[in-house]
Amino acid sequence: MKKLLYVFIILACINCKNKSPNHISVTKSQQLRSFSTRDIQVIETNFPIYLSKIDFKNPALHNLPDCINKRIYQVVLNYYLIDCEGDYQETYFSIKDTYFNTLKIPYDKYDFYLIILKHVPGNIINSKLLCYDNGSKKFINSIIDFNIHGLYNILGSEIKPSNLKVLFKIKGPELEIRNIKNDGRIELQLTRLNHNGTFNALETMKLRIKNNTFDTLNVRKIMI
Repeated sequence: MKKLLYVFIILACINCKNKSPNHISVTKSQQLRSFSTRDIQVIETNFPIYLSKIDFKNPALHNLPDCINKRIYQVVLNYYLIDCEGDYQETYFSIKDTYFNTLKIPYDKYDFYLIILKHVPGNIINSKLLCYDNGSKKFINSIIDFNIHGLYNILGSEIKPSNLKVLFKIKGPELEIRNIKNDGRIELQLTRLNHNGTFNALETMKLRIKNNTFDTLNVRKIMI
């Protein structure tokens, strides 16, 4: 009996060590007082998405069910703690400093959520794309990291086109439905400016939802 108990304890310890560091529990996040699920509302809009055309200054905000709010909060919390290296005491900056707004984009049986974030330090715009399946009442497994800092800047409560977007006359949508397959699966196209300081490329990524996850069909870069 003692041997079985020892085995159980060892397995439990191994299990804890093997947990992904990218998963932060919402329960623990209650220690963060500056931002909660109650602070999350969304702007509902439709494809195609031109961020420059959305009124973030005076938005018509909508409330969400708790299960949706918790998932969005989880993404913001992970971004604050992992990407921005914040801490639970919010010593140098708060989780609220990293959140800007969320777009809800319904299409067919899906609701897409574009969570717009601010990287600290620098206040650099970033975003994450989630998808909720209204058929299964669940989020699909994957999240798309959609870095749009080459196209836009956050100025107060607004999003403004970057100098590079204006210089290169980039006018197309950032997100759009490009194709609908005969098998009922949709294709989603994301467009951004890939800018790393030494080169600029217009990058388009085509995705479809397959086996409860985002499946990347192709990524194309055009130097500009």
